[in-house]
Amino acid sequence: MKTIYTNHTYSYLSLRKSVGVIAILLPFVVSVITLFNGGELQSYYATARDIVVGALCAISLLMFFYTGYSSIDNWAGNAVGLFALGMAWLPPPSVGTESGWVSTIHFISGFLFFLTLSFFCLFLFTKSNAEKDLMTIKKKRRNKIYIICGIAILLCLALMSYVSLNETISDDYSTLLIYVAQSIANIAFGISWLVKGKILSKKVPLD
Repeated sequence: MKTIYTNHTYSYLSLRKSVGVIAILLPFVVSVITLFNGGELQSYYATARDIVVGALCAISLLMFFYTGYSSIDNWAGNAVGLFALGMAWLPPPSVGTESGWVSTIHFISGFLFFLTLSFFCLFLFTKSNAEKDLMTIKKKRRNKIYIICGIAILLCLALMSYVSLNETISDDYSTLLIYVAQSIANIAFGISWLVKGKILSKKVPLD
C-alpha cells in the first residue's frame, strides 16, 4: 500500500512539473522560431501558431487531469484547462484586421486563464497541511516564490489589458508589449508549478 501511494505522489508531482516545463519553454521556443524565420516578436500566433496551439492543448489536458486537495483546486484546474482551449481553438485576429466574436472569446479566455493561474499561486499553492505556527522554513520560502509569481502574473495581466484597451498605442508597439507580458506571465506560471512539483526538494510530501 505504501508503494502505491509513493508512486501516485511521484506521478502527481511529475504532472505539476510537466505543466511548469511547458509554460516556461513556450515563450523561448516561440521566440527562437520567430527570429529564425526572420519575423518580429509581436505575436505568439504569427509564426509559431502550431507550437502555441499544441502547448496550450497539452496544458489543458494536464490541467483536466489535475486534482488538488479540495473541490476548489479541482474546479480551478478545470477552469484553466477550459480557458487554455479557448485560447488555442479561437485565435486572435491578425495585426491590422478587425476583431470579431472569435477574438473576443480568445481575449476573455486569456484574461481568465492568467487570472486563475494567479489565484493558484496566491491562494491555493500557499496553503499547507500544517498549522500556521508549525509551517516549515522551506514551505515559507516556497510561499514567497508563489506570491512573487502570482503578483508577476497579475501585473502582466494588467499591462496586457491596458495595452489592449488603449487605442492610442500603435499596433506594432502594443503587440510587442503584449508579447513580452505574455512571456513573463508564462515563465512565472511555469516557475510556480515547478516549485509546487518539488523541483527544489528531494522530499515528496504534499503541502
